[in-house]
Amino acid sequence: MPTYKQRPHVRKSDAPLPLYRPIDRLAIRAVESRKKIAPFAVAAVVLLVLFGAFKAYSSYYEGQASSLLNRNELEVLAKDYGRSRASKVARIKLGKTALDAKEYDRAIDWYAPLAADNAAPALLRVAAAQNLALAHLKKGEPTKGLEILDRTARDPQNANADYTQLLLARTQEMGGNKDKALEIYRTLAEGAKEATVKLEAQERKKWLEPETQPAAPSPSR
Repeated sequence: MPTYKQRPHVRKSDAPLPLYRPIDRLAIRAVESRKKIAPFAVAAVVLLVLFGAFKAYSSYYEGQASSLLNRNELEVLAKDYGRSRASKVARIKLGKTALDAKEYDRAIDWYAPLAADNAAPALLRVAAAQNLALAHLKKGEPTKGLEILDRTARDPQNANADYTQLLLARTQEMGGNKDKALEIYRTLAEGAKEATVKLEAQERKKWLEPETQPAAPSPSR
C-alpha cells in the first residue's frame, strides 16, 4: 500500500494565484483605471503650470510698478499699472499734489477710483475717501462731501475715524447744519483719541456754542 508521500499529486496549472498583499489590489486597480485618472492628472499639471505663470507675471508686474514708484513716475504708474499696490500709493500722492495746488477736479479724479476700490488696503481707501470729501468741500460741494464722509464714518475698517468725524462736522457746519456739527464737535472734544483732532473740535465747539458767541453790539442812542 503506497504511503502519503508516494501518492501522486494533482497540479492545477490553471488555478489563479491568491493575492496576499493589499498593495497588489491597489496596483491592479490603478492600472485598470488609468484611463479614468489620466484626464485629471493632465488637468492638475495644466493648473500648476498656469498658477506658476500667473505668480511669475504678478511678481514681474508688481516689480515694474514699484520701480516706477521709486523713480516718482506717478502718473505713468497710476495709468499703466492701475492694478498694482504701488499705483494706489501713487494716487494718494497725486491727489495730494492736486489738492495742495487747489486743482480740486483733478484731485477728485485721482482719489475717486481708490476710494471706491474695496480690494485696496483699508488705510489707503479711507485716506482717499477723506481727501475726496475734502476736495468736494473745498470746491464748494458740501452735499457730495457729506455723502462720502457719512459712508466712510460707518466703514468698520476705518482706523482714522476721529478725523473722518471732524471732517463730517466741518461739512455739516459749512452746509448750514450747525446743531449737528456742534453735536459731533462736542463728542470729539471729549473722546477723540487724536490730540490734534481733539484740539480742533474744542476750538470749533467754543465758536459754535451759543453762550460763547460774541454779543451783538447794542444800538447807539
